[in-house]
Amino acid sequence: MLALVLLLAACGAPAAPEGMVIQRQQVDQLMIELALPARPLVSSEQPAIVTLADARGPVDGAEVWLELIMPSMDMSTNQPDAIGQQAGRYRSTVLFTMVGAWNLDVHAVVAGQEYVARFYTETH
Repeated sequence: MLALVLLLAACGAPAAPEGMVIQRQQVDQLMIELALPARPLVSSEQPAIVTLADARGPVDGAEVWLELIMPSMDMSTNQPDAIGQQAGRYRSTVLFTMVGAWNLDVHAVVAGQEYVARFYTETH
């Protein structure tokens, strides 16, 4: 019976959509996941999927946005909003403007509390 429960729990774990990679970060009691293309391209709109979960499961109804920062350049940040879908998922579209290393800060406001997770990617 225990084996069946563990198997079913493993089946419920989110998999990365094809061609995307998932990065995860725990911020206090909130798990923040960011799925991005495995090889993000410059000057091309691409999906970014944020998934939020806490000890009770998926977190819906949050205000979520990303902040794209290229630390090697002094330019203004790009802050696309993420639209809530279902099961704690929020979808955004990102546009990287230069080749190189990028920080992606995911901001999530849940019940008035803001959580921020920093992720990294390299554009090509």
